[in-house]
Amino acid sequence: MSNDWIKISAMAKELNLSHKTIYNWINQQLLFTPKPGYVSRAEAYATSLRMKVLRQTQSKALMSDGVSRDSNGRFTSPPDIA
Repeated sequence: MSNDWIKISAMAKELNLSHKTIYNWINQQLLFTPKPGYVSRAEAYATSLRMKVLRQTQSKALMSDGVSRDSNGRFTSPPDIA
């Protein structure tokens, strides 16, 4: 990989995240620091995208909690509340 190292604070600003988020990814071993205080720009973007997809998936799972389907897989309407 090419030398695309960027300071953690600059990467956080570029991704519109807190620098603490970047450090959390490093501590969770989701992101590698090739040099203290630096991360790979490409890896940071890839990690950011993975986390975004994970959040969306988890959000959809929470939203569908308690939703019932019939035997054909169609959503069933909740009973009308009077």
